[in-house]
Amino acid sequence: MFKKIAILTIAMLLTACSSSTKISQAIKANHLKPAAYSSIEITNNNTEAPEHFADAVKSYLKQELKNSAIYKEAGGSNVAISINDYRMRSGFSRAMFGMFAGKDGVDSEVVVTDEQGNVIGKSTISSFNIMAIGDMQDIARMHAEEIAKFLRNDKSKKS
Repeated sequence: MFKKIAILTIAMLLTACSSSTKISQAIKANHLKPAAYSSIEITNNNTEAPEHFADAVKSYLKQELKNSAIYKEAGGSNVAISINDYRMRSGFSRAMFGMFAGKDGVDSEVVVTDEQGNVIGKSTISSFNIMAIGDMQDIARMHAEEIAKFLRNDKSKKS
């Protein structure tokens, strides 16, 4: 019995890593999703997110889109990401207090425009991690994966 409770507790803690997406305008261009994305621009909107964090999100996102074969260097839709909120606990806080130190996370607004500059999709994406495990690169990767799911119009949930 104790073994089952321990396994259940560990499983609940592992699922505490989370993210959410609020799509205010689903991606569509003449009722078709864009064939490819060519430009990714990230702006830091009055947050304390370091420049290398934004660069990491952009790099991971580009790789996710390349893996899905929907990124090309020119002639595709544009993605503008505005980082609106950013919080990263220090390594000391994570080590000393674990999940009681609060969650690490980032909130962004993603706007997709077609080649003519018309907005064809918009979403607010929030990625966070309440576990003591992980660092800035993990949050950047998680956030890029969530943005890529929105851009692919992927409604499935990853475990």
